Amino acid sequence: EHDWALVHVGTNDVLQGTSITAARANIAGIIDKLRGANANVGILLAQVIPNLPENEAEVAALNDAIASVAAEKDLPSVSPVIVVDHYSGYSTFVHNYDQIHPNDAGESLMAQRWLD
Repeated sequence: EHDWALVHVGTNDVLQGTSITAARANIAGIIDKLRGANANVGILLAQVIPNLPENEAEVAALNDAIASVAAEKDLPSVSPVIVVDHYSGYSTFVHNYDQIHPNDAGESLMAQRWLD
């Protein structure tokens, strides 16, 4: 039985212009720190929600990097890393109150995806 960590990071990297390489290294480092605290931790690693329309390409690139970090770091029986898709079907105009942060509908959608 695993203790589970829910990790949704990277939106600020996109907003601040952090490189995908640096963001990827940061996410891998978070996984390493979690495992340092608990070698058997299960990690639900979210692909980030959309934000400002002009950041769409960067969000897509980050979400691809998140999927690749998860695949590299996944230790299925010991410390699984499972990707949670918070991006698909999520609209910055419907589900965010300011194009960045989720509103009630966005939070509800995200909660359901964590649960699934």
